[in-house]
Amino acid sequence: MFLENVCYRRDVMAVLNMIRQNLFGELIHCRCGYQHDLREVKFQPGVEFGAKGVHEARWRTEQSVKRNGDLYPTHG
Repeated sequence: MFLENVCYRRDVMAVLNMIRQNLFGELIHCRCGYQHDLREVKFQPGVEFGAKGVHEARWRTEQSVKRNGDLYPTHG
């Protein structure tokens, strides 16, 4: 079970509305996603992670250091 919060963003709902209006014709297959460029968050000089981290670095960098795998499988 995946729970996503981006499904109801304004741009996502706009595309869904266009699909329902058949603006793209019959959809046979669709694949999409977006990329997070996290280099600034995770690798900036002097970045702290864990309890000392700020914002996303607080959890993202720590998990990348401690684990080997896809930490965010619902994103590209």
